[in-house]
Amino acid sequence: MEGATEEEAKSPSSRACGSSAAEAIASGCTWDQLTWSWYPPRCRHYANDEFLAYHDWKFWIDPFRTQEVVGENWTLALDGKKHIWTQRGEHLTHCVFFLLSAGQAARDGTPLSPRLREYEHMHHCAYFLLDVIRRDADWESIDTSNCKVSFEEHC
Repeated sequence: MEGATEEEAKSPSSRACGSSAAEAIASGCTWDQLTWSWYPPRCRHYANDEFLAYHDWKFWIDPFRTQEVVGENWTLALDGKKHIWTQRGEHLTHCVFFLLSAGQAARDGTPLSPRLREYEHMHHCAYFLLDVIRRDADWESIDTSNCKVSFEEHC
C-alpha cells in the first residue's frame, strides 16, 4: 500500500475501508475488481484498469446464468454478503493481471496489498494458467529460442 508503513500494511486489524461498501466509499476507498477488494486512497490499483478494459465481465447469481448480477445483488456482493459467479475466462484473465500487478509493485518498489502478497494465490494462478496452457495444440511446437543470457543479476 503506497504511503502505508510496512507494519500498517501487514496489520489485519487495520480496516481503513470499514466493513461495507457504504463505509468504504465514505472513507474515500475505491473498488478494485481485479483483487475483489476495497482499497484506501493511498493504494495503487496497478492492473485493475487493464483487467476491466480487457473484457466486459459479467457476473451471475448462480453458475447457470439464470440472472445477471445488477442493482441490490451487486451491492450485496460488494459488501461481501452475496456469493456470485462468473465465466472461467474472467478467472484466467484475473490470474494474468493479478501476477502483473504483483510484478508492477515489485518493479516500482511499493508495498504490496495483503491480497497481492498471498503466495498461495500466486501459486494457484500460476498452476491454473499452466493447466490451460498445457492443453494448447502448439505446446510441443519448436518456435521459441532462448532469451539472452544475463551476467548482471544480483540479489
